[in-house]
Amino acid sequence: MTALAAENNQNAELAKKVSAEEKELEKAVAAQDALRAQLETQTSALDATQAALDEKNAQLEQVQAANAASTATLASLQYQVQQLTRKLDTQTGSLGIEFPLPWP
Repeated sequence: MTALAAENNQNAELAKKVSAEEKELEKAVAAQDALRAQLETQTSALDATQAALDEKNAQLEQVQAANAASTATLASLQYQVQQLTRKLDTQTGSLGIEFPLPWP
């Protein structure tokens, strides 16, 4: 085999290796693109979930604030009922003293 033929053989083998490496590179680039697309999809989903969570937390805070206001109103009304009950008890007791009812 002549030097030229050996060199041509070596060039052909190198060309095959380069071609195989280019195919591997194309596969790696395609896989990388797929992973980037998946990452973008998951990032979008994460952003949407975070937005929904933020909205629910805001709603929860509103409900808790309304609940606190209702609790305060309820406590105030209970206090007023207690005050009125005491006043009624006092007035009823006074009526019993001032106007005794005859018992058979």
